Amino acid sequence: MKTNKILLLLTILIICSCSGTSNVRKDSSNVDEWRYDIEAQDTGIQGTYLVKVWSYAEDPDVAINMAPKDAVHGILFKGFPRNKRIPGQDPLIRDTKTKTENAAYFSNFFADGGPYLQYVTLTNSGAILPGDRLKVGSGDNTMYKIGMVVSVNVADLRKHLEDDGIIEPLNAGF
Repeated sequence: MKTNKILLLLTILIICSCSGTSNVRKDSSNVDEWRYDIEAQDTGIQGTYLVKVWSYAEDPDVAINMAPKDAVHGILFKGFPRNKRIPGQDPLIRDTKTKTENAAYFSNFFADGGPYLQYVTLTNSGAILPGDRLKVGSGDNTMYKIGMVVSVNVADLRKHLEDDGIIEPLNAGF
């Protein structure tokens, strides 16, 4: 009985140690690994959202490079909650099947230098505030959490997705 408990414990430890870093970004080209948080930052001009995106990666430069992708991805598939006086927003794409059915489209859309760049602008010329560069974890599990404020042109992004047949136009039901 004691041997079974020890074997079970060892199995659990091996599984945990093998999967500990599988979700950590090593470069910005892999768009299958999305690791970020998104929050409302302030009100932007009409048709845009001003959000802060917290990107996670093993290298701070990778996290910085991923911030624009993460912001657009968050607007498309995640949305963001209300933040004090700033209203939250639902994702533009609410149907989870849309992402899987159009995997090739989104892989191309989010490729390095891809079309997503047309809809995102870094504020402060991409400068990162001192409190927005965090080192989290320790040892082999160390990663960086980088916060960047970005503006996403949601009106033009929506129009692009409607023109490409990815989402229905707002007036489709009329």
